[in-house]
Amino acid sequence: GGSAITSYTATSSPGDFTATVNQAGSGNITVTGLTNGTAYTFTVTATNATGTSAPSAVSNSVTPAIAPAIGNAYQGGVIFYLDGSGGGLIAAFEDQSSGIQWYNGSHITTGATATGIGSGSANTDAIICAQGATQTSYAAGLARAYTGGGYDDWFLPSKDELNHIYQQRTTINNTAIANSGDYLTTNYYWSSTESNNSQFAEEQAFSNGNQGNQSKENEFPVRAVRAFYAGAPVVPGPPTIGSATAGATEATVSFSAPSTNGNSTIISYTATSTPGGFTGTVTQTCAGSITVTGLTNGTAYTFTVTATNAIGTSVA
Repeated sequence: GGSAITSYTATSSPGDFTATVNQAGSGNITVTGLTNGTAYTFTVTATNATGTSAPSAVSNSVTPAIAPAIGNAYQGGVIFYLDGSGGGLIAAFEDQSSGIQWYNGSHITTGATATGIGSGSANTDAIICAQGATQTSYAAGLARAYTGGGYDDWFLPSKDELNHIYQQRTTINNTAIANSGDYLTTNYYWSSTESNNSQFAEEQAFSNGNQGNQSKENEFPVRAVRAFYAGAPVVPGPPTIGSATAGATEATVSFSAPSTNGNSTIISYTATSTPGGFTGTVTQTCAGSITVTGLTNGTAYTFTVTATNAIGTSVA
């Protein structure tokens, strides 16, 4: 416009928060006063001695980050545990049931015996793989079916994860009620940890914190949890291969789930033969077996197994 630019101003939407830099050339403007967790777009105007320009085109949308802290309402629930690396665990705002059985009508061994922090999701997968449909008729399946906050990766907490919920129950209750949720009851709550046999599973009394085990047909409340991570999801770790059993022009290969799913649910496993590169795939999250067909009778084969999640496929 025949006059040197003296400043630029960025304006947010929503909120109309502004910030100005006094310069003539290109650069950056930092807008403060925004609300964490709210999505914003921005426009920029230029000013010279004559006046101010029309706004620029609208920027991409950005959401200021919330620094995770215990008690924060975050990603569908309440943060109750931090792992020290920027990740942690979130409890749902409400119970998914006031009383539901742990088993699906039959006493079977599921293999969901892990107790530690970070093991609840794998326990839940193992229970669902063993007990099957209808998922919402038992505790782990009901937790997995929960979609609070638009997330579909909820699970039944392990024994130690459930204990952290108990320890943070007052904080969880305060945040849950502030977000139209429910108080934790003083009843027993189910964990996803099986008691090393087909009859019992671990629970915790929220009246006094005592942990124990109860018969799986008992009906106790469920409070689902989910994990959040500092890093983006990656491909899974490699599965552990078991044994291969030969048949007529086929072989069945057993495997165990990897130690990490890459922070993204495993959706399938594939076995590949050497020689020949013949493959077989199963669509599931947990351990099992894969049948590879098309083999030549009388030929010796070895096999590798890979795991696939939404990000990609593991090494063998």
